[in-house]
Amino acid sequence: MRNCPEPQCGKRNVGGALIRRFRAEAGWSQEKLAAKLQLAGWDIDRTVVVRIETGQRPLLDYELKFFLDIFGKNPQDIVWE
Repeated sequence: MRNCPEPQCGKRNVGGALIRRFRAEAGWSQEKLAAKLQLAGWDIDRTVVVRIETGQRPLLDYELKFFLDIFGKNPQDIVWE
């Protein structure tokens, strides 16, 4: 992969790990996160949160914005582990 930060090179859907980390830092369950996202206007349920976190479903750029807003984060807060 070009310009890929280590150790993510070769991995796909690394956004899920980021969302899982932000959720854990907030102390929220997947269900609580889904409820907060629903209140923000995204029709989502816990199973979609699970699929995003596990990398089974890609995280789209506009969806990342929902997550950042819910967690009170900025794009500059994104640090890949």
